[in-house]
Amino acid sequence: DQAFEDITPLEELDLSALDHVINIDANPFDEKGCLHGTKINTIWVKDQAMKDKYSNDSYWSSASGKIKVKS
Repeated sequence: DQAFEDITPLEELDLSALDHVINIDANPFDEKGCLHGTKINTIWVKDQAMKDKYSNDSYWSSASGKIKVKS
């Protein structure tokens, strides 16, 4: 929980090397989420399939507008 909380300079998260969705048990941006307090506006993933997986995940879907395919 709250692994990166309040690391305000953090604006991007690059998950493009991963072949799976990172399992979390809460919305990453809510008050107990691992990214609470950050200024992340982009979460990079490797391809459209991973973007779809994150966007459809019950917790990551709240950040679907921030998820981008890294080219």
